[in-house]
Amino acid sequence: MPVPTLLRDVDTESLLRHCEKRLVQLDDARRPWLDFCYQVANELLPNRLPYLLDPQSDQRGGEQNSHVCDSVGHTALATAAAGIASATMPRTSVWFELALRNQRDNDSVRVFLDAARDVLLSLHNQSNANFVFPECNKEWIAFGTGVVLFMEDEARGFRLDPLTVGEYWIAEDQYGEVDTVYRKFTMTVGQLVAEFGIDRVSDSTRNEYQKPDGGGFDTIVRCVHAIEPDRDGKNPDPNPDHPWRSVYYEDSGDKTRKGVLAVRGYDHFPALVWRASRLPGCAYGYGAGHDVLPHLIRLRKMVYHYGNAMAKKADPPVSYPAGMNQHEVKMLPGGKSALANGQKIEQALRIDIQLQELGEEIQKTRQDIRDVLGATLVASLRNITRQMTATEAEIRTKQDLNEFLPGLARLDAELHAPYIAMLWRVAETLGMLPDLPAELDNQPIDPQMVSPLALRQREGESSAMLRWVAQVGEMAKAQMGAGMPPTVIQNANLDELARRLARNGGVPAVCLTDMRQMMQMRAAQAEQALAEKQAAAVQQAADVGKTVSEAARNEGSAQGKAA
Repeated sequence: MPVPTLLRDVDTESLLRHCEKRLVQLDDARRPWLDFCYQVANELLPNRLPYLLDPQSDQRGGEQNSHVCDSVGHTALATAAAGIASATMPRTSVWFELALRNQRDNDSVRVFLDAARDVLLSLHNQSNANFVFPECNKEWIAFGTGVVLFMEDEARGFRLDPLTVGEYWIAEDQYGEVDTVYRKFTMTVGQLVAEFGIDRVSDSTRNEYQKPDGGGFDTIVRCVHAIEPDRDGKNPDPNPDHPWRSVYYEDSGDKTRKGVLAVRGYDHFPALVWRASRLPGCAYGYGAGHDVLPHLIRLRKMVYHYGNAMAKKADPPVSYPAGMNQHEVKMLPGGKSALANGQKIEQALRIDIQLQELGEEIQKTRQDIRDVLGATLVASLRNITRQMTATEAEIRTKQDLNEFLPGLARLDAELHAPYIAMLWRVAETLGMLPDLPAELDNQPIDPQMVSPLALRQREGESSAMLRWVAQVGEMAKAQMGAGMPPTVIQNANLDELARRLARNGGVPAVCLTDMRQMMQMRAAQAEQALAEKQAAAVQQAADVGKTVSEAARNEGSAQGKAA
């Protein structure tokens, strides 16, 4: 949980100067990326334009998509974002497992890990995560960067606060990992006082709050929230395990005293920042929206020309006799115009436009947009194919996955793994985890993705293993046909193959027999088989002895009779 700091222990003036100075520097570093994002938003996500222009504006409604003439871009983006969210974090199924790093777990450890995983999944499903991540994935695809604040809450465990492009600034550490988030946002006077208390707001905010009859409760206050490492020791939190500080302050026009609303310490970086791809020296990511921008511009121009041509064919320009008013020319169906002798109403231009090729090019560009944004990948994962055989659909899906694998790998590293670690921290703080087995003391635990998308990526490995086993079987048959023992089978570790196939297929670990238990069962079976074999040998020897004894007795009896 965040640790609040008493403001009387904070040099607020020095802290504010630092935050404002750094925000200016972060703004200069963000400007080239933001200019590109403005172009993407203009063609793809126009409802983000107000945040790009002024993230603290209270005028974010109204018409914003007058520039967009075809909805295929936004529809494909929404399909891809929702599909990736459901394929990586499905609400109705397990999408990750917990495992010991570089070690095999036994039964007691496996029971604990499965129980802990269920607790984390329950926390995830009870939160607003299933609503936040699909929307943030739109920005991850379009702008290449998604940002969510993970705010721990004693009452609800935690909540996720999504940030949109234009209202945040980020910076990296020396390892290329994001460790700083600044954001600008707005709150009403009533919300500000309820969150931080009337003693912590600025003089102007307090005056608005104290207006009679609550007249200033809904007045908008501009605020800044800074999360960064406490490198200069300005956070007086005495706990060295809280190396991050969080500063809230007002960014209003009150120059006499800006209110430092809160200073808090964190033992971890309380933000999730994931990038689709990034360039060296730039903290911000670049996504499919930047790649699809030329297609969107071309489509807009072609649709405009297509509509213009269709309008000219349907309502061509006409010429009518001089002296006639244009309102006297009846162009509607059944209209009758009064003309003098020899006067004519004629088509002014000969409209002979062939639109088939332009229409085909528009359809091709629309499909290119779907491909680039990932909607085609989602469709192939759902087995939605048009005029494709099963083999062609499988090949197409593999191609799409290979194109998206770098971004999906970064998604696991920068979103899923840190998010699961945060869930673990919350569950541990709330005392929701089961008792830790002694074997897990100081043992690192890593998440393993078993979502539908992760399983689809492993299908290639499973297919290769099954093909190899079939080939080994054919070689064993050839050896047996040549009168040789099928020694080639000894190359196959069938136990490991079976477990790999189960893992790749998403079979829960609890359904598999523990390896040590299975070896003990086999040893017991082998010992029993050996004992049975020895008993059979003893019985066979006894039977042979009995037969020999009877034969000797019969032979002696026969000799006596002969004498």
